[in-house]
Amino acid sequence: MKKIETTMMQNVSKLIKRAYDKYDQEQEDFSRSGWVMGDHIAQAICVVGSLMWTWTTEQIFAGGVDIQDNLEWWLSENKKELKELTKIVSRRDLDDRKRKAVVALITQDVHYRDIIDDLVSN
Repeated sequence: MKKIETTMMQNVSKLIKRAYDKYDQEQEDFSRSGWVMGDHIAQAICVVGSLMWTWTTEQIFAGGVDIQDNLEWWLSENKKELKELTKIVSRRDLDDRKRKAVVALITQDVHYRDIIDDLVSN
């Protein structure tokens, strides 16, 4: 059983790394919603979504300049991304697994939006 557990963890780790490698915000035609609809497992989508949100948020604070303006920009970006994800759920015919993955990401993104909203307000 331990060998099965180890193999499963290695495979999930590989799938998360693959999803991370395909998440390329610097790419001119990058679309987060397009990335979500790729062939990634739900766990990878949520993990990479968390990593990228945290990285971007940290960059805003590390910059030290115009933090308030940058937080307001980040809040508007979070809202745009949420709107795109809700369009996917409401307008596309998704299989159960993909729907659950997108809904999990929406739930996570709502939490992140609220955090940024609190930071902007305070």
